[in-house]
Amino acid sequence: MGRRGPYRILMPLANPRTARDLVRIGSHLAPRRPTEITALGIVEVPEGVSLAEGASRAREARRLLQRVPDFRDDPSVEVRTAVRIGRQASEGIIEAVAEIGADLVIFGWGGPPRNEARRAVFSTTIDEVAREAPCDIAVVKQRGLGAVESILVPVRGGPNAELAVSLATDLARGFRAELVVLHVVPPGGGLEAIERERTALAALVKRAARGVSVRDLVVEAPTVRGAILAEAANHQLVVVGASAQPTGIGSGRRLFG
Repeated sequence: MGRRGPYRILMPLANPRTARDLVRIGSHLAPRRPTEITALGIVEVPEGVSLAEGASRAREARRLLQRVPDFRDDPSVEVRTAVRIGRQASEGIIEAVAEIGADLVIFGWGGPPRNEARRAVFSTTIDEVAREAPCDIAVVKQRGLGAVESILVPVRGGPNAELAVSLATDLARGFRAELVVLHVVPPGGGLEAIERERTALAALVKRAARGVSVRDLVVEAPTVRGAILAEAANHQLVVVGASAQPTGIGSGRRLFG
């Protein structure tokens, strides 16, 4: 049996001023369970500097976090705030995951910082948490979230696809949006191959997407990336399932494909 208690979301916030979209998304992700969101501020203190030096920055972080509960769309969602002082943000986040029993960590992401090591997929902090945290991870590329009328979920099968469709279904229900599930196949396979993929996609949708308006879409295209980008122009949110396991031979770098 699955957990029947609250659905607990940890939301590390490097900048609480960008928290509005993340809280709106988080507040729609578990409509059948009470939801608790913990907005976490992290104050990093370099090695060789006393942790007490972070106290004034921690006070400022607490002050900025005070507005975060106002961003939720659903007043029944409980939003808490916490601040941690430590050497590395990833360690504090992983410890917080264990302490609150988080089901999901939601990161906001503005793109890779220029001063990050080139080996980082998202950032060194997000990558480390994705490797170590024993829960689901969502990374939100933030471009400003207004009204959401349609959500796109590109899938290719597997447990990460089911999680993506499930989370997108909850978002579609919360935002009252249409859900479009996309599967891309290489050209030249013929009508019979497309029909097989369409049947498999319909079965996935039936398992994972319930109670929302959903449309399954199979398209032929030479590249998956190009097909997703072309279709994404018609939607306000794109939800992509990904694995934190390396996919390249002998490589730990291709975390998300």
